[in-house]
Amino acid sequence: MKHKFAWVFNKPVDPVALGLHDYFAIIKHPMDLGTIRGRLSRGQYRNPKEFAEDVRLTFHNAMTYNPKGQDVHFMAEQLLGIFEAQWPEIEAEVDYLASCPPLPKKFPPPPIDLRFLERSDSVKHHMVLDSISRPISHTPTYTRTPSMKKPRAKDPNKRNMTIDEKRKLSDNLQNLPPEKLDAVVQIIKNKNLSVRQHDDEIEVEIDSMDAETLWELDRFVANYKKNLSKQKRRAEREMLARQDAELHAQHSVQQPQPI
Repeated sequence: MKHKFAWVFNKPVDPVALGLHDYFAIIKHPMDLGTIRGRLSRGQYRNPKEFAEDVRLTFHNAMTYNPKGQDVHFMAEQLLGIFEAQWPEIEAEVDYLASCPPLPKKFPPPPIDLRFLERSDSVKHHMVLDSISRPISHTPTYTRTPSMKKPRAKDPNKRNMTIDEKRKLSDNLQNLPPEKLDAVVQIIKNKNLSVRQHDDEIEVEIDSMDAETLWELDRFVANYKKNLSKQKRRAEREMLARQDAELHAQHSVQQPQPI
């Protein structure tokens, strides 16, 4: 959980250690992000709604026990706002994946992740529940945790593509010239995936591909566009040079000859 406030909610509240003798009298259903993560890994959530309810419960409990104006109340309020703002997009992606045909067994669909916390202020970052990288400067009201090691960066080839990224890749593949299709087919076949080819067209199932193959195709398209841009700029420079040479030649011809 990479948001700077998330570490406060990583573990269950320990009322005895923290001297919160009335905690269970006020909070009837304790919940924390670590417990949610465990339930996710064990596949205990039957649907996204159950997952979202536990996330909301975590922050509502903190806001209920800690009065407004205290640090923990503020942190819970901020994280709940981030979750509520980003949950519709996550839920829509889950619904989309559920509507797709089942993938081959070697490429199982990824589990629902607590992905909203890593996004923080930017909804474009990929969201994963992981260890916090830094603590906040001020101490919260009722909990403390030891500092944790900074997580290693995730391999970009392993990250699952979003729906928009898959759609963009599909459009880019369709716009490739015919002479580039053989390279695309070879990339797919190297991963032991099937591809249907008809003359100058190929048919691929984007949703049946693993993340590594998708990113390799994405790099191929990006390199093609980069080289195309270089060729275009070179052609423009050559055209401008020819035009300049022609203007210079015309100017030389029009110069009056000395008498």
